[in-house]
Amino acid sequence: MDNHTEKGVPELLEASRHVEGSGPQLISALEQFFGRYVVVPPGIPLVLSLFALQSYLWQTFEHCGYLVLSSPAKRSGKTTTAVILSWLCCRPQWAVDPSGAATYRLIDACQPTMLFDEAEICLQDRRIRPLLNAGFRRGATVPRCVGGQVVEFSTYCPKVFCTLSEIPETIRDRSIVISMRRAKPSEIHVELRERDASNTAAQLAKEIASWATAARNQIADCYAATTLGFLADREANIWAPLFSIAAVAIPERLDDLKVTALRLIHEKARQDSELSPAVRLLSDLKAVFAEERVEKLPTDRLIKALQRLPVSPWNGLSSNALANYLRPFGIKSKQLWVDGRNQHGYRLQDLQDSLERYVSDTEESSADSEEDNENPAA
Repeated sequence: MDNHTEKGVPELLEASRHVEGSGPQLISALEQFFGRYVVVPPGIPLVLSLFALQSYLWQTFEHCGYLVLSSPAKRSGKTTTAVILSWLCCRPQWAVDPSGAATYRLIDACQPTMLFDEAEICLQDRRIRPLLNAGFRRGATVPRCVGGQVVEFSTYCPKVFCTLSEIPETIRDRSIVISMRRAKPSEIHVELRERDASNTAAQLAKEIASWATAARNQIADCYAATTLGFLADREANIWAPLFSIAAVAIPERLDDLKVTALRLIHEKARQDSELSPAVRLLSDLKAVFAEERVEKLPTDRLIKALQRLPVSPWNGLSSNALANYLRPFGIKSKQLWVDGRNQHGYRLQDLQDSLERYVSDTEESSADSEEDNENPAA
């Protein structure tokens, strides 16, 4: 990819070329703070840092994209990341299964950064969904009847969602979606303890607020000067604030942000909704390969082996369903030479990374479970 050749990045550089200040040091400190406590792919600490800055500047922008932290399994760092954001962002407000009335009033009155933990509940709540569908656009309101009078509630503010389940299409379309992964034993990170980290976070939050106030006009100029021509309209709306902030804070790293943005957008487009039974499938695949004592298996033989497990939930599993379960982990079938002929199948080495992340040595599989299970393949 040629540096700064596509429409959008040059205009940002032009608008930011005379800006000086402590932006690089602040961004670096924020990235290090996130990186100390959560294990995420390269580029994600930068996005999280810019989102924290956006929470002090969101009224400058026409749109404020949501941040979704999703994972196919628990203990993948979603809540830890959200806790760090709650320490850094402007006017943080936690919400776990909030009522519709409370959510409308909180946003309208307080203009907070909303952090929805266990967000799968509120994402399916028909009372809250209109607010979420509208609330990424400046000036958006939703009418509600209060005491016999129609009241227009403001819905615009930064929002963070932590979820294990499927993200509704309308929310995903308005969001930066970060797929969190459980850390491997070999991936060292520090356990987040409030007594150790909150003072550092408080100082960083003060620096964010100070820098955002000083840079607000320059950021507004950058925002007005660019259209991110390498992104589709909705994605450009979501990402333009972060690129505008980066253009003022770290103009030399706009290409890094572009690479990360394009990767996250591509991953979001490929996300699969059937994540709940996927970890169970990984555990069962591990058991099958151990039982068969092979490094590769054709798809039909692999499915039959899954169905022979002592308590198997995979009766009726098709090759397409198997592929759909494994796709979110980046696992795909390959052409393999097995049993004297060329067949589609799976290799153990292609499963290994996901097995290390999501299946512990003590993880229960269908090979040793003694309880009946619902059939996710049905």
